[in-house]
Amino acid sequence: MSDGGLKSMTISLRLLREGRTIDSAFRADHELREVRADGGWLFIGQGPTTPPLWAPFIGQFALGSAPVLATQSCAAVLFVNVTTDDAPTVTRTMALAFGTGHHALDPDAFERGFGLRVALNSVARSSLRTLDMATLDATTFLRRVQASRDADLVGFGIDIDRDLLTLVAGRPRDLAFARSLAGRDALTLNTRTSSSDVQEKCKKALSLYRAQDYKKEFAFIDYIRPVRQRDLLAQLDALAFAQLRTLVDGGSSDLHVALPDILDPDESVEIGYYGLGLRSGTKRRMRSLPSRTTSLSCRRATSVRFLIWQHYRRVTRFALSLMARATRNVSEKYMNASCSKPITKAQRTCYSVATGSQSIGPSTPPSKPASTSLWQPSPLWIQLGRRTSARLSLS
Repeated sequence: MSDGGLKSMTISLRLLREGRTIDSAFRADHELREVRADGGWLFIGQGPTTPPLWAPFIGQFALGSAPVLATQSCAAVLFVNVTTDDAPTVTRTMALAFGTGHHALDPDAFERGFGLRVALNSVARSSLRTLDMATLDATTFLRRVQASRDADLVGFGIDIDRDLLTLVAGRPRDLAFARSLAGRDALTLNTRTSSSDVQEKCKKALSLYRAQDYKKEFAFIDYIRPVRQRDLLAQLDALAFAQLRTLVDGGSSDLHVALPDILDPDESVEIGYYGLGLRSGTKRRMRSLPSRTTSLSCRRATSVRFLIWQHYRRVTRFALSLMARATRNVSEKYMNASCSKPITKAQRTCYSVATGSQSIGPSTPPSKPASTSLWQPSPLWIQLGRRTSARLSLS
């Protein structure tokens, strides 16, 4: 590994969860390939050249032949093992994503809130630049407040009893670590580094993640925490499902989708549901959840877990169909297998070979999803009236 000297660049760090391997850190459909590397595991990918979506529109105004325009993306992900100097020492794996490399990673394979914790432990409350907040109430409000210069926490108008802090950006105390940084799940550093120095940056980030310094000035972030207790999760799922059933049966409810991220107002955004009860290629727009629930075929459902299991089986059918088209060696009966029928042993075998996952039971939901993103639906926050939130795992 050569050191070309310190250079200014932006790096994005993610911390792999304990128990997860590098192989299970990727989405099932990623197209990155591994190349030999010194000091870590390197995966790269080069996207094909494609014309931009607006090229045909521009072409209508061009005189003569239409201009040839193309875009191309590239991606890289570098995994490194990091051992802290603090006692007791621990060794963890970090992922450095470049370009579009983060799209290939499975978000559930990495520590949630890693970047946020590092940012709070390294930025003084008087050196903040940007805060993202979500006010959890009957209607969820997302806010981004940016300061023109370093500012104190008080100036951002955060309500520590109601607001969920989701992103912090500012100037760290240690400018050798970074000139500026931003933290959510990933940690983004604007810094000077090199191939030999990046290991120290990762080591510093891991030490900051383990520190408890944030409790001196930002202890309020622990007031609202993700629910992890299984019994409480079951109660929230039951509450969300009861409201969903009310809507399906034609009743009224305050149930609606609350997006977890701030949307760009310049972009046209619609929410699509690809799941249980929808034919292949069919997408339902969900600007308003109550107006769309009657179109979902979930009257047979008895719980949120049943809906999730049915969604898993639909995804399995889709994976088998892709396999059949790619290899042309899988029988047509697997491509056309009905979601309502049990998954056959042959189908389980084909799916296991294609994804590297373990076999899935034919008729009962698995106790835990297999370690592949195909079995990990994207979560949505479901708001249920005043000051009540439930996380409904449907995609």
